[in-house]
Amino acid sequence: MIKQLSLILLFLFSANLSAETPFFVPPKPERETLPSGMKLFVMTDATLPTAEIQIYVRGGSLGDPAGKEGLVSLTYGALRASGSLKNRSKEIEERLEFMGASLEMGTEKEFAQISLKLLSKDLENGLAILFELLREPAFESQEVETVRKRKIEALSREAEKPMGMAFRRFPKIIYGSKNPFGRRPTVRSLKKIRRDDLIRTHRELIGPDRMIVAASGDFSKLELTRILKMQTAGWKPVSSSLPSCPPVEKKFKKENWLLVQKGLTQSTILTGHLGTDRSDPDRFALMVMNYILGGSGSLSSRLGDRVRVKEGKAYGIWSEWTFEKEPGMFYVATQTAAEQTGEVLQLLDEMLTQFVQRPEITEEELDRAKSSILRSFFFSYETSFQLVKDLARLDLLGYPENYLEEFQHKISVLTREDLERVIRKYLHSGERKTFVITDPSVKKRLKPFGSFKRVKQ
Repeated sequence: MIKQLSLILLFLFSANLSAETPFFVPPKPERETLPSGMKLFVMTDATLPTAEIQIYVRGGSLGDPAGKEGLVSLTYGALRASGSLKNRSKEIEERLEFMGASLEMGTEKEFAQISLKLLSKDLENGLAILFELLREPAFESQEVETVRKRKIEALSREAEKPMGMAFRRFPKIIYGSKNPFGRRPTVRSLKKIRRDDLIRTHRELIGPDRMIVAASGDFSKLELTRILKMQTAGWKPVSSSLPSCPPVEKKFKKENWLLVQKGLTQSTILTGHLGTDRSDPDRFALMVMNYILGGSGSLSSRLGDRVRVKEGKAYGIWSEWTFEKEPGMFYVATQTAAEQTGEVLQLLDEMLTQFVQRPEITEEELDRAKSSILRSFFFSYETSFQLVKDLARLDLLGYPENYLEEFQHKISVLTREDLERVIRKYLHSGERKTFVITDPSVKKRLKPFGSFKRVKQ
């Protein structure tokens, strides 16, 4: 359905970049709220005899209790792997394999996501397996331990890569160790989680009233609704409320942090500060501003052109502005040869200071950024499933029903003055927190940048 519109909309894109009406008006899904409280978004698509289901469940890793970080993720991992009270995990896997179905579960900060893909003729059987796991998980001890070991191994592999380690540690530097946005699972926290914790988390977190279902494929909404009503019959809403997340204290203070590892030939650098939340009306200007600075990761961005192309001092460099229900983060990430660490830090200081004091956004930069963001937006919805699952996710996060149209309009009408205003308002170039992972021999090169707090391995 959406693919048939691609060529026409792509042709209209250039002509409507600055128009006040969106160049892409997405098809509307069929919506319904079931008696169980479950919300449903459906877009039928008979292109292939398949069905794709995405279920979002409110409540993610932000609800992990202090000291047991990773609990929600481990709960869903064990739920998927350990079978149900009616069928052992091996029997579940055999049934899914017989249908050629794919079933995956994962967690984000604010929600869990469950993906099911199968032939449309097997929709009822596939959903029966899925809801059997959701409603009556066995949490078999052996399978729980297997999932725990896999997550600990993943942490170990992540620690072997400096950039992965940097992104694990940096949120704690930005938010502090007490705020859920700053905490991450550790080997210690995963080992402290018990089977009873999983059972309690399942009971307090998972219920039909917490779910938003996005579905697309060769089936009717009536058929899917019938199946979901049958699978959720008698399933009571969750009685407990979602764990609250304490507000983020917006403080800006310059700090330097250092983690040393012997044998590193290159340094990994993250520098940034708190941003703003996703309800901020300036978020659209911040997206475009960030793209110009380095959000694309391309050689044509300000950071890419100067640090990587002209100076040749980085293997890669980009910037990011994240938006959460609480203030997100702004950061610049790069890797450079160890002996060039000080020079790159100096370059970043100079560039970010100049970007705030004299942004001087050009019309060419503005047009290129807006065009690239809107093109990327358009091509992210090449299938009905990509669209319907994103609409469901946006609903869960509290965005308005017309957000996709609003996004296009807000981006297209931005001016250089808009960007320069948000640069001066939101970028705190002299109050950044900087985290460097490097070889011990580089420490002497960092003295001109002040004292560095040590981060333990």
